Amino acid sequence: MGRLQGKVALITGAGRGNGLAMAELFAKEGAKVACADLDGKVAEEAAKRCGNGLAVQGDVSKEEDANRMVAETVAALGGIDILVNNAGILTLGGLTELSVEDWDRQQAVNVRGPFLMTRAALPHLAKKGGSVIMIASLTGLKGIRRSVAYSSSKHALIGMTRSLALDLGAQNIRVNAICPGIIDTGMAEQLRAQRRSNLSYDEFLKEVGGLYPMGRLGTPQDVAFAALHFASDESAWATGTIHSIDGGAMLL
Repeated sequence: MGRLQGKVALITGAGRGNGLAMAELFAKEGAKVACADLDGKVAEEAAKRCGNGLAVQGDVSKEEDANRMVAETVAALGGIDILVNNAGILTLGGLTELSVEDWDRQQAVNVRGPFLMTRAALPHLAKKGGSVIMIASLTGLKGIRRSVAYSSSKHALIGMTRSLALDLGAQNIRVNAICPGIIDTGMAEQLRAQRRSNLSYDEFLKEVGGLYPMGRLGTPQDVAFAALHFASDESAWATGTIHSIDGGAMLL
């Protein structure tokens, strides 16, 4: 029997990268998985890869979409035991490079989105107790250059995690955050472009990964296995945890 047998998980940003890896692993461990994504086509593809998955399309930053995605999940799968707030965008640039619109969109997806999704899912999570997993970032623990909007949003998400852990603990709802370092996903390609590197993507990954104590960058599977721990009953007494998955980068 899988570690998530009988549970229902709703994962935002499930069409690619970390979200897709979590969706596939959760399904393998017995969960019924709702794959939510802004891109309906990739949501459908992710759902197919999960076998018994459900595709839901929507923008987490819009209240009506958040409410609808939760409602569709409950109607099709019977409830929600696990919510993974994974959907996020990366907006790079320093203080004078970013427009107000850049700033607002970054906060809307990365901060308002998890707020809206968690609020919409709360009545269902409260029925049996459940797990909310925030996918934050190493930049939510330590700033990086030219990342004022992104880093600020991830700091806010960590604050949200801690506050909600206090507020929801009495309802047996656990709220934890995972803070990945650089993961081999599309966001890593954005970083390569930011550095205006002449290296190929693979060469870039090798160069940057060599700066980490463990000598490599992370993979979506690294994030997925950390999320599996927080989704399962193995972490039944863990809440408010800010878990860094970064190959030792926080030590530098």
